[in-house]
Amino acid sequence: MSVFRPNKNTSGLWLSDIACCRMAGAQYTGIRDAVIGQVEIHEVCKAIVDTEEFQRLRFIAQCGFGKFVFPTANHTRFEHSLGVCHMAKLILDCLEKNLDDDVVVITKEDKLCVQIAALCHDLGHGPFSHFWEHFLKEKFDKTFIHEEMSEKLLDRIYENHEKVRNVFKKHNLGREELEIAKRMIRGVLPEDKTKNYLYEIVSNKISGVDVDKLEYLQRDSHQFGMNCFVAIDYLLSTAKIIKLPDGTTTIAYREKTTYNLLGMFLNRAEMHHRCYQHPVTLAIELMFSGALKQAADNDFGIDYKENGQVKRRKIDECHNHLNEYIKLTDDIFMNIYNSLSDSLHEARHILKRILHRNIYVLVLKENITKEMNFTDMNYNKLKTIVENSLLKELNNKYNGQYEFHCKIVVINMGGTSDNPLKNIHFYNKHNEITHQDNYLDARFYSKDSNFVSKVCFIFCDFGGTQKPSDDTIQAIKKQCREEFDKTFQRKSHVNSFISSTK
Repeated sequence: MSVFRPNKNTSGLWLSDIACCRMAGAQYTGIRDAVIGQVEIHEVCKAIVDTEEFQRLRFIAQCGFGKFVFPTANHTRFEHSLGVCHMAKLILDCLEKNLDDDVVVITKEDKLCVQIAALCHDLGHGPFSHFWEHFLKEKFDKTFIHEEMSEKLLDRIYENHEKVRNVFKKHNLGREELEIAKRMIRGVLPEDKTKNYLYEIVSNKISGVDVDKLEYLQRDSHQFGMNCFVAIDYLLSTAKIIKLPDGTTTIAYREKTTYNLLGMFLNRAEMHHRCYQHPVTLAIELMFSGALKQAADNDFGIDYKENGQVKRRKIDECHNHLNEYIKLTDDIFMNIYNSLSDSLHEARHILKRILHRNIYVLVLKENITKEMNFTDMNYNKLKTIVENSLLKELNNKYNGQYEFHCKIVVINMGGTSDNPLKNIHFYNKHNEITHQDNYLDARFYSKDSNFVSKVCFIFCDFGGTQKPSDDTIQAIKKQCREEFDKTFQRKSHVNSFISSTK
């Protein structure tokens, strides 16, 4: 979405201020946003924002450890959530404007449910966002899904805050509408097929086109200093509800937005390659994960009171106890670093290395290609192969002198199929439903196209001591390449790798 740049009128007031004044008489609050411009939040959503459960998002980085590499990428889940809520309102307005007769009736309650879901979809994120899910799985073998936690926290907000319940009641909302909003967060389609389109707005499990993705691409691109290739305002203006032969409703876009949508998927993949999965970011994630596990094993956790006594909840158990979970934020980094506990000495040392930029060294970055016959394997299987074969050989080779770590990254365009446009409906200027195969340029799609990439990263920990010579590092990179080629049964390309990584 293009940045809104208000003009001044003759009285010296910003037009956005005038809009805000007009909204004051209505039910919306105007908020200035550096990326989007004027954000409008309904009073139902405003009541949710003004709770400790939602305000917690101010202290959770949107892009995890990305800010350690890109200093301006220090935005949080808080502003992203406000932006998604606003964007949900925009697309609802466009859908209503473009609505054909006898398709559906969009009720006020429908709109509010979507905006609540948009606002609260990320309530459940743990420290450093997606890092937390990976940390619990890899270090404690516990499955944590932030959307499920978002639903639990939305329930908690409704149950614990009378102000929220009162404003819900004022707008004819209750427990039933709350359950609808929770289903929208998960993207679970309703039994009533005529309502399907509403469940595609926040979390689209059909096509992958939703306001969450559009908002974070716009905001993250801006904060990382990258270009956003999507004309979001134009795309949303063409959004239209159509009814399929079986009575199911879905959201379609004008066929001339094809390349705009393709740009969105390409933009997402590029952001992963260049920003989200930056090698330094991954190295810091690995180091913090190790430090946090060490701290957790030494009684680091969240304090709480029970029967008048202060007790401590282990961090890997907090997601089962909401009172403690809402205290988990990115602050755990500095809490460990500033701790005086002797038991956290090792964890503090690792965090000090991060702050002093004494981080793990990347010694291998390689795509796992189709020719290797491993592309059909999922993340867990690939990681097991790398750890049990490649890393084992490297550790044996250097006899514990250095420590090696791997990271397998799976990057797609964010769609729900190999062809990112396959499940999107389009319509032409005659209002006829069309199919993307009729006009998608063959340069971007063929039956042999691969829209998913799997990348293997190997990092070496030199122990935090003096960094080895370049010759030593190059020798390690060569050895990594040989072990990678052996593991994935491929002819060695050592020389080209070494020259490309100097």
